Parts: sequence; structure tokens; C-alpha cells
Amino acid sequence: MKKINWLWAHRRNSSLHHMSLLIRGLHNNGFSPIVNFYLKNQIVIGNKKGCYIFYDKNELNQKCKDIQTNIENNSNFCEDFRKKNDEIFDNLFLVCDKIKQTNLNKASYNELISLAKKFKDKITAGPLITVQLWGIEACWDDEYILSKEIKDKTTTEFEKIKGDLSQSTGKSVAFSERESFLNILNEMINNNPQIDSLILKHVNQFEWINSEYISKKLTFEQWKDLFSKETNIDASKELDNLRQTRKEAINIRNEVIKNLNLSPKAIHILNALNEFVAQRDWAKGKFCYALSIYDLLMQELGKRNKYDKNIFYYDIDEILERQSIGNRENFAIVSKFGDIKIYESDAVDEIIRKEKIGEIFSKITREREFKGVIANKGKITGNVRVIDNAKEIPYFKDGEIIVTYMTTMEFTPIFKKAKGIITDEGGLSSHAAIIAREFSLPCIVGTKIATRTLKTGDLVELDANSGKITILNI
Repeated sequence: MKKINWLWAHRRNSSLHHMSLLIRGLHNNGFSPIVNFYLKNQIVIGNKKGCYIFYDKNELNQKCKDIQTNIENNSNFCEDFRKKNDEIFDNLFLVCDKIKQTNLNKASYNELISLAKKFKDKITAGPLITVQLWGIEACWDDEYILSKEIKDKTTTEFEKIKGDLSQSTGKSVAFSERESFLNILNEMINNNPQIDSLILKHVNQFEWINSEYISKKLTFEQWKDLFSKETNIDASKELDNLRQTRKEAINIRNEVIKNLNLSPKAIHILNALNEFVAQRDWAKGKFCYALSIYDLLMQELGKRNKYDKNIFYYDIDEILERQSIGNRENFAIVSKFGDIKIYESDAVDEIIRKEKIGEIFSKITREREFKGVIANKGKITGNVRVIDNAKEIPYFKDGEIIVTYMTTMEFTPIFKKAKGIITDEGGLSSHAAIIAREFSLPCIVGTKIATRTLKTGDLVELDANSGKITILNI
């Protein structure tokens, strides 16, 4: 069998069950004929810190080239991709609506299984939240038209221009939620008698932002408490500042485009990039919303089957076939050439050794200084809070620096409190980078080692002008 050159790409707060759905979706070409993107080879290693996701480097490189071809050959790419993205999620939401309308406690076992099969079919139609990410990477390939033309046209720092052009012209989920939050907060401060209905409207629109893959959604009372805790701020002023920061970032983007005088081909690719960036953020939100509905169904199935273990330790097919499993506190999901195998705790170390993917799990020497990719400039000093798990988010304090593997939807409530952001993974179009520019936060991404080097409480200098982090208390 052909040897695979594995590339570590992500770490996510997830479960075996949700990862098995993601892998099945990666196998399917649901975005065809607009984007020819699917991946048959992946490994997911799950442990107490989350899920570590590896791709076949050669397969991924080829698929990025396929995306480039799709963009170049379709003059209407952006609109076609948007329509296909909406179509896939609309089909998924039809099943979600059916689950919501069903009294799960009273439904028959066969009805529950039928709903689970329908959900599986729609959420695995294609790489719902992956094609956008690698579409961004494809657009910024160093050897591709956009990057080469920019480098040819200017002697200015390429990475700075790359960051400016990666600013989405659409509003991110975090920005939209904060904008809505501050508008409602204004109404609360002004004693609007309809405040509960306004908060409820906000909750219905953004209830999934803190759920990610496995976290619980906030209740209405918890949302109301979040509003009450901020009644002492000047909501109007913060709202103006928020909008102004985003406006300035978009103005800079537009000015850079104007000054570069890019060719029609490069502009076409830049428009595709903008579409991928915008759709990436909202697709992740829609995906998390769908899982928050689906999880209610899974929990009911767990009760009916009287599983002796967490139902989210099971693959979807194991649940449908009512199989039993062993110890999966740690696990490995290995997909090679489309064939999925699941390994339990006692086999995980052997998989890591055999596939030669152990480097990311190794301990490292604590470094006083290390570097990453500049996502948004600025220089600050402050204490860090290392967030390895979503359960640690509520402990985040005003003025701290977020240190994490990668920001996700769950981080939305704390961006307004943060002084800066440092991540292990990601690039200039990553979630953390986009949020940093919208919230005007100094940010360094792609350090690879931040969560393994820094400790909560460390006093650091985050120099996002040079891309360097320095620990000041050692």
C-alpha cells in the first residue's frame, strides 16, 4: 500500500462521534461540480486535550490545485459556490427542523433511527466546513497567480499585504453577535419594556455560538445574566468603536487592492478568497447549530439503548447497528483510501508510532522567546490564560491574553475581554486572525508550541509587530 506523508493541521475540542461524521463528509464530493474537493486519507487521534487531525500532504496539495482550477475555469465562481454552500446547508436544516418538531421522548425507536440516518446523509454530503479552509490556502499558494502577482508588483512586506487582503468584506459571526449584543444592551440600559423579547431574538439567532462540537448551549437565563453583567459599559461608544475598527480594516483592504492594480485574473482569485473567508466562518456556525440539534437526538438514543459509555464514543454506524465497544477514553480514527477504522485506547500509541505522527504529542523545552505569524499588528504586555479546553473559557478575565490551539465559536463571548491572541495553529485567514482584525487585538498565530510553552498567569510581551512572544517572568 502507498506510504502516506501525514501532515498535522488542526486540534479541535470534539468527540469520536462528531469526528467520524466529519471524516465521512470529507470522503464525499458534495460541492461538485463547483469545487472538486474530497479527501480519502485522514487520521484523528483523540485524547483528554482534544482531537488532533492529520491529512495526507500529497492528497491535500493535489486538492488545492483542483480548487485553483475550479476557480480559474468558472467566471461565476463566487455566486455558484455560495449557492452550492446554501443548498447543502438548507438540506441539512430540513432534517434539523424535523428533529426539533419531533417529541423525541415519545417517538418510537425506529423513528429516532430514521432521523439519525437522514441527518447522517445530509451532514456527510460533503466537506461542509473544510472546503472553505483549504480554498483559502489554495488562493494564497505561494506559486499561484495571486501571490506571485503581488510579489511582482510591490516591494512592500508581502505578509502585511496578505493579511490586509484576507480581511473579509462580510461580517464574522463574532462581530455580528457582538454588534447585536451591544444594540440590545443599549435597549436594556434605556429600560425598554420589551427587553426579554429582544434578548430571546438574540438567543434564537446566536444560541449555538458557544456550543462548538461538544459543549452545552447557554440557557436563556444565562444569556440574560451576560447582558446584566455589562450594563455598566458605554454600549453606544463600544458599538461605534467596533464598527469603526471593521470599517478601517475594509478601507485598508480596498486601498491595497487599488494600489496594486491587479490583473483581472488576480482580482477573480481575490474575490474567491473573500468568498471562502466569509463562508468559512458562517459555515462553521451553521455546522455547530446543526450538531446542537442532532445531539438531542443522540442523547435520547443513548437512553433507549442504555449505553454503559458516553454515546459520543461511538461511531454513527455502530449506533445504528447497536454494536458494543471497548475503552475509548483515547482513540484513533484512521481513514486510508476511504476505508475507516476505529482503534480503542490500547492501540492508539501503536498507531502513532506506526504512522510516525508522534512529534506533535512530544514534550518541549520551555522557551523564553518564540515566534509565529503576525495576524494583526500591535505590541502589548499582559498575563496569559492558556485555554486547552472549552470548560476553561468561563475563567477568562478581563485584560488577559488568549492562548489556545485555535479560536473557535466557543470563544465568542470572551473576545471583548481579551487584550491579545496567541495560537498554536492557523494563518492570516484563520478565525483568530479575522477576529483580531475586527476587534483590533494584537495577534500572533501559527506558533505551533504556545499551549505547550506558556502557562496560565505568565507575564508576556506579545510583539505582533515582529511576530515574537517573550515570557517576562522566567
